[in-house]
Amino acid sequence: MTEVVESSATEKKVKYVLIGDASRVLGKPVVVFDLDGVLFDVSERLRAVLRELGADKIPDKGELRHRFWELFLSEKYMRLDKPNAHFVELAKEYKARGYGVVIVTGRIYESQGSRTLEQLQTSGVPFDLIVFRSKGEYAKDHQFKVQLIKELRLNVVKAYDDSPDVCSAYTAIGIDVECVQRGS
Repeated sequence: MTEVVESSATEKKVKYVLIGDASRVLGKPVVVFDLDGVLFDVSERLRAVLRELGADKIPDKGELRHRFWELFLSEKYMRLDKPNAHFVELAKEYKARGYGVVIVTGRIYESQGSRTLEQLQTSGVPFDLIVFRSKGEYAKDHQFKVQLIKELRLNVVKAYDDSPDVCSAYTAIGIDVECVQRGS
């Protein structure tokens, strides 16, 4: 089931797309995984985008930064992503033990949704629900992800993310989080 949602829980509305059936995880312990940097190693995609831009790091501001995110959040180099075997196996273990597996990602559904679902299927990543950003949603990752968890009323018992800001935000709302070292 695909559902496009515009949140109304706060002043600033957050737009996202749900794939799966949220009722399957209501009331059960849930483990949340991030995609980029956790379930998938995206370092090759990052290098390819930087090469195309002629940059050695993610640009701080301006048109080059905009172009970076436009390329990174497209399907153009997603074929370079590699499943992170450790976290794929961890998701399988949690699923086998009866936990709900929810993926919360900053990927844009409209530009990366179908390729992401192919990646997950090909890599054998189990999930009950995946939440993408909608096109035009620019909330910071930590705000976006925490708001979704609250709105969906998920009983998150563990989370895996590679963003220190997201990890701090999860910890602040009482979630046990493993902050994955980028590039691991």
